[in-house]
Amino acid sequence: MACPRTPRSACGTKLVKRSLRVKVQSQRADLSGARSMDEVYERLALQAWDKARHLQQPSKMFIGIAGTPGSGKSTAAFKVADKINKAAGAEGRSPAIVVQMDGFHLYKKQLDAMPNRDEAYARRGAHWTFDAERFVQAVRTLKQQGQHSLPSFDHAVGDPVENDILIHAQHRVVLIEGLYVLLDEPPWDAIKELMDESWFVDADIEAALERVIQRQVANGAPHKEAAHRVATNDRVNAELVYKSRARADLVLPYLPLAER
Repeated sequence: MACPRTPRSACGTKLVKRSLRVKVQSQRADLSGARSMDEVYERLALQAWDKARHLQQPSKMFIGIAGTPGSGKSTAAFKVADKINKAAGAEGRSPAIVVQMDGFHLYKKQLDAMPNRDEAYARRGAHWTFDAERFVQAVRTLKQQGQHSLPSFDHAVGDPVENDILIHAQHRVVLIEGLYVLLDEPPWDAIKELMDESWFVDADIEAALERVIQRQVANGAPHKEAAHRVATNDRVNAELVYKSRARADLVLPYLPLAER
């Protein structure tokens, strides 16, 4: 499958300054007075669970969480899910589950078959290196049927793991996180319409990309190599992803919330 080339941008471009206040667009959520991200996660979890628990099965509450590389979107998803499950613990249930977009990476054998193979590997993580149509269909099927098995991603192997995330009737809140959950380009744009709520984790781009570099270094990559990859790939992705911020129902700050 041939893929479009994504225009590159200057590596030194500063995108935005950090926003440390919760900004609500189409939906109002009472997060005023929160002193830490943990409090934000707690309030979001309680609000989500309060809505989801009153839904008739097999209906579920779907929450999409987007953000640039290194913004903390995965942390937000898992923190909120954990707090929902703790809140529901007295009822003997674990109703929240996280689905990561990473499971819909194209397989390496699919990248190998591309005419721009080398670029595909260098840009892995760009929106065109995912099976977006399959991602949309999987979410749609889950929403219709209430149960489904979805892939995860094995970073050690570098490929998806099929049927690794099992979503059952007991799961009432499904948090779907990924870079392109709010992307306003087909077929990605269909995801927004399948969500009950959509959040964007707003982080300082420079700080977020530095976290990506440090993460890669911690995983064994030389610093120079990690910095180059971030400058030529993650930054390009970040610029695209940040444009989707306006589509979110709720824009969340990143740590430290207490700094104003």
